[in-house]
Amino acid sequence: MYGSLVLFSSFLILFFGAKQGDGCNCFPVHPQQQFCDADFVIRGRIVGKKDSFSPLNNQLDSGDNYIDYNVTVERIFKGHRYMKIQTNIDITAAKEERSCAVNDLNVRDTYLFAGKGKKVFQIKSCDWVVRYKKLSRKQRQGVRHMYKQYCNSCNISPCYDQTSCNQADSNTCMWDLSSMKYGDIDCESIYSRCLRTTEGTCKWLKSKEVRNCLAGRKRARLSRMINP
Repeated sequence: MYGSLVLFSSFLILFFGAKQGDGCNCFPVHPQQQFCDADFVIRGRIVGKKDSFSPLNNQLDSGDNYIDYNVTVERIFKGHRYMKIQTNIDITAAKEERSCAVNDLNVRDTYLFAGKGKKVFQIKSCDWVVRYKKLSRKQRQGVRHMYKQYCNSCNISPCYDQTSCNQADSNTCMWDLSSMKYGDIDCESIYSRCLRTTEGTCKWLKSKEVRNCLAGRKRARLSRMINP
């Protein structure tokens, strides 16, 4: 997952301290929040790409080189007003690392694109861009119809140590990133979504997959406490 790798790397940078002069640092954003924040979310197959030196308007920073990915829109999850299925669109990305580049997507591969723009479509390295086949089952359910249900009612807030992971308010799900530096699985991103319960409180979906994942993460934490 392009976005997840960048986000996880950026989490490590943020946790241990970013170096001066880093080109593009991304704060961790849960896939559900990425979906809600994006102007468009599609499944698309890259059929070509070319260098682009002149963005069509000032939605993109001037002065850098760009890539136009020519993408066949296979399915639209968000942004139906801006494009049509089975048409080709150009999605623009920066080539320079200092401008949050996305310069390594492959022609003929199919991706999930969650980006910005209503006429000129753009993606950056902090956006959710991932090979579609690498999405988990719960993530596919999310982009198809689940994530959008709670975009206006629930927030997701990352927390970086267990003492700050208690629920802040009834409208927020706390996203526990406290053990990501040890390589633990991000259960909330892969297997869960934040939803509003019948009691009116936002909570993580606790499916069997999530419960098993959280149990494994808890065992790993206990093991580190016993064998530091």
